[in-house]
Formats: sequence, C-alpha cells, structure tokens
Amino acid sequence: MSTPRKMAILVLVASLSLVILGPLTSRAQQSVTDSVSFGDNRYQVLIEFPPGGAAGAPLVLALHGYGGSIESLRQESGLSQLTLNGYGVMYVQGLPDPAGQAHWNANLDMVPRDDLSALLALLHRVNRIHKFDPMRVFVVGESNGGFMAFSLACRSEGVIAGIVSVNGTMSGRDWRTCSTKSPVPVLRITGGEDTVVPVDGSMTEEGGWGGAPDADTVDAAWAARFGPVTRTDTKPAPFVQQSQYVTDTGRTVVTRVHILPLGHDWPQTQFFDFDVLPIIRNFLAETEAQRHM
Repeated sequence: MSTPRKMAILVLVASLSLVILGPLTSRAQQSVTDSVSFGDNRYQVLIEFPPGGAAGAPLVLALHGYGGSIESLRQESGLSQLTLNGYGVMYVQGLPDPAGQAHWNANLDMVPRDDLSALLALLHRVNRIHKFDPMRVFVVGESNGGFMAFSLACRSEGVIAGIVSVNGTMSGRDWRTCSTKSPVPVLRITGGEDTVVPVDGSMTEEGGWGGAPDADTVDAAWAARFGPVTRTDTKPAPFVQQSQYVTDTGRTVVTRVHILPLGHDWPQTQFFDFDVLPIIRNFLAETEAQRHM
C-alpha cells in the first residue's frame, strides 16, 4: 500500500466519526440499503453487488446531480449494469441545501457541510466491511455529482483510482486550489447544448460553482499533471467529438466525449442513438489495466 493511501486511511480512522445505523453485512446478496450517520448528518446508501460478491471487486461510487436522487440516477444512467462486469455500485443520497435541493458540497459556498469527509469515511467503512478492493475505487458523478468527483480526486490523495464526470466540471475553488500529487485518470462527457454547465466556462460563480475555465483548458491542465502528453481528436459518431490525452508511456489520462446535441441531461440512447455506458465501462477497464504504467 502506498504511503499516501496509508496516510489517507489513518487520517480517516483517527478523525472521522461514522456510525452505521443499519446492518451492513457481508453476506452474499444482490443489494443492501442503509442509513449512515456522519456527525449531525444522515446519508441514505444503496449498494449493489456483482454476481461474484464484493470480496476483491472494484467499487463505483455513483453521485447524482443537483436536486437528484439515488433512484433518478439509477433509472437515467443504467450504472447498475456495471455489476454484470464485476463492479460494485454504491449510490449515496445527497442532503438538502438551504433551498431544499439535494446536493454535494464540492468545495462550494452554499453550506458548510463536509460531504467530502463523509464520503471518504463511508468508502473506507464499506470497503472494510464488504472487502471491496480499496485500490480500485472509482467515482461516477452527474452534474453536481461530477463536480464532487473532481473534489474527491483533488482532495483524497491515493484513495480514488479514476473519475467520470457527466455534465460537470471543477468548481471555482477546486480549480484554484487543487494540488493533488497523485492525479487520477478522468473521463468527461459534455454537451454542446448544455447551458447549465457550459463547456466555454461561463457558468455563474454564484454559490462557488463557476470559476473554472473552458473544458479544453481544464482537460489540458489535468492531463499536464501526469507530465508530457499528446492530444488526439477523433469522431466516434457524426455528432460526437472525442479528445484523448496520452502520456509518453501510452497511458490515457484524460478523455472527453463531447456530444454536440446534448443539453444538461444524462445522454440516453433513445434520444441520441449513442450509448455512453460502454464508454464508461471501457474507461474503468482501461484505467485498471493501465494503473501501473
């Protein structure tokens, strides 16, 4: 185990108070729901297991968007299908902001709640109880969940193996302060018609959301954390543009799939005749295969 990962786990064990209110058992089962307390806050959790069980399996942390829910993300994304590829999928319900909308505090200015520490503590406990592989923990987030994925990548040294951000980007504060020494690969899925999180970086800074530059600049800056990279652009479909940043050793560190007609929605096949789930699945598999490069 790397020193950063040891330090992250020691800090979590020493400083975080996490109480499992329901029974998180390790028995063979398809799924388990739970209510998890962190400080004064309580989070609802749904864990779905691969057919072979959790022991030694990778885990995907799935985070919904602003105002969303576990069930809305499950229905829209189809992420639960990843269990058929040997992944555990853990959905977590965000808590309300002052307007009553469920959200994640991705280094924002809306509430002082420490969602980052709560999610890290939850991951540590779930990995320990169910024996998921702590070296293969991924985050897939939609919109605000995509912002939170970047926060986790920036501020959880050695814990996250890779992130997928769908219609999300870095918050202004994360863009200015992210200093991770162990960057992780990133897959971004963006929409050309997205006016909520525009790819040109023009999102309002109110609440701490905006402040990061355009998508190309964010991608290039993240890729540069790995050292020298080469960018390659392709068109997987007539209305899709893909950019990939690859290191000198052949490791793909940033991929962005830009769907021109997509607004601020999860791209579903019935609307675009383009399925992003295989792209997410391939990203997870390739990241695992390339993690020692």
